[in-house]
Amino acid sequence: MKMKNGILNSMLLVMITSIAISCTAQVASKLTPEEFLMRIENEKDNFVILDVRTSEEVEQGKIPGAMQMDFYDDSFTSQLDQLDKNTTYYVYCAVGGRSGKTLSRMVELGFKEVFDLEGGMKAWRAAGFKVD
Repeated sequence: MKMKNGILNSMLLVMITSIAISCTAQVASKLTPEEFLMRIENEKDNFVILDVRTSEEVEQGKIPGAMQMDFYDDSFTSQLDQLDKNTTYYVYCAVGGRSGKTLSRMVELGFKEVFDLEGGMKAWRAAGFKVD
C-alpha cells in the first residue's frame, strides 16, 4: 500500500508541476517585419507596441501606436518592471540590438508574451510599412 501511495504522490507531484509550469510559460521570440505587422494588425487582446529608441530617434518616425521608453534611461528596467506583465508586448529599436536586450530583460522580469522586431525600424522601413 505504501508503494502505491508513493507512486500516486509522485504522479500527482509531476502533474501539479506541469500545470504550474504551463501557467507561467513565457513566449519570447523574434518576428520578421511581416510577422510583426500581421500580429499587431490581428491582435485582439491588450497589447503594447514598445519603441525603446531615444526621443531623437522617435522624432524621425515610429510605428503607429507605439509608446516610447528610452533604453538608455537610467530607470529603464524599473519602468519595464512597472508594466503589466500579462499584456503582450511588441518591442523594437533601430536595428534590433536594444530590443533584443529588452526582450531578455522582460523575460527575466516575468513578462508572459514579448515579441522583438527582427532588424528593428530599419527593417520595418525597408519593408515599406507605415511610419508616423
